[in-house]
Amino acid sequence: FESVLKACCGVGEPYNFNLILMCSAATNVCKDPSTYANWDGIHLTEKAYEWMAHGFLNGLFTY
Repeated sequence: FESVLKACCGVGEPYNFNLILMCSAATNVCKDPSTYANWDGIHLTEKAYEWMAHGFLNGLFTY
C-alpha cells in the first residue's frame, strides 16, 4: 500500500480525514484506491479487505 493511515477519500491533514467533512462530492478522492488501505478514515478499501480475506482463507492469519 502507498499509504496505510491516510484515507483515500476525504479532506484534512495529516490523514485526509475530517469528522465533519466525511467522504462526499465535496471532498477529494485518490486516483487509485487499490494503493490505499483506508477508504474514508473509518472503512477500509476493497484492496485491504481482499488482502485480509486472502490471509484468512490461505493461512496467513491462521495456525
